[in-house]
Formats: sequence, C-alpha cells, structure tokens
Amino acid sequence: SIRDERRTLQGNVGGSVRMLLDPEQEPILAYSLGEDEEATLAYVSTHSNAIESNTSAASAASTAAGTAQSMASTANSAAGTAQTAADAAQAAVDALDSSGCGTNHAIQASACPFAAGDTAAYDAMPNCSDAQAGSFCEGDGECATVNSLDNCGNYDIYLKVSGS
Repeated sequence: SIRDERRTLQGNVGGSVRMLLDPEQEPILAYSLGEDEEATLAYVSTHSNAIESNTSAASAASTAAGTAQSMASTANSAAGTAQTAADAAQAAVDALDSSGCGTNHAIQASACPFAAGDTAAYDAMPNCSDAQAGSFCEGDGECATVNSLDNCGNYDIYLKVSGS
C-alpha cells in the first residue's frame, strides 16, 4: 500500500535518504547504509518524539545548570564568610600571642640547657609568659605549657619561638 512516489535527498548520513509516502500512514524514512544498500526504517513521528524528548531534556539540564550555578554562588559566599571568621579567629590568636605568651615548644630531654642538678640555673630561667622569643623558658602551666612535663629533671623547659 505504499505509494510509488519517492524522493531521494542527499544527507549527512553516509548515503542517500529516501522518503516513502503512504496515504494511510506517516512518511517512513529509510537511511541507506552505503554500498550494500541495507536500510534501517523509522517513522518520522519516532524521530519527532525523540527531538521533543531531547529538547525537553536539554531544557531540564539548562534549569539544573542554573540551579547548580546558584548553589555554587551561595557556597562561594559561605566560603567568604567562613574565611572572614577564620581571619577574625587568627587575629584573636595573634592578639593573645602579642600579650607575652607567644608560641612555646617543649624541648627534648637531650636538649636541656643545663645539667639536671643545676637547680640555680633552672630557677633563674624566665617564666614562659615573660621570656623573649628565641630563648628557653620554664613553664608552670601558663601559656599552654604543662606543669608536669619534667623534661629537664623536675623542670618543664620550653623554647619560646614567637611572642615577646
């Protein structure tokens, strides 16, 4: 029941495209696959539905991309707020550091500056809250030191690496 009317169009499908018309049905597309002339048949409405479906999917993807961009902007703003809070926290730590505590590192027992029995020398060491940066100090629990460290005999000796 296919009418004998045929049109051949050159397409980008690697061969020719023939449109066969049938008055009772929709036009059928036949894609020629090259020299062997085998063809795959598909109804135009199938392609039409696929195009509509792809258009709908593209629209949904575009909407999703817009939503993702909005979420990324929100996340970027939150990151900026978090950075501001971190900067404020660092400023607070720096303010504590400048008050005299600074940063103190416990030394190894092998690095003790005096012999274990030289109590006069250890007793003369400055407290870590008063020591200058680059000097040894004795910690008694102040400035985040541990009073029971006892790394140099009965003394808790630290190297002050920053602060006054």
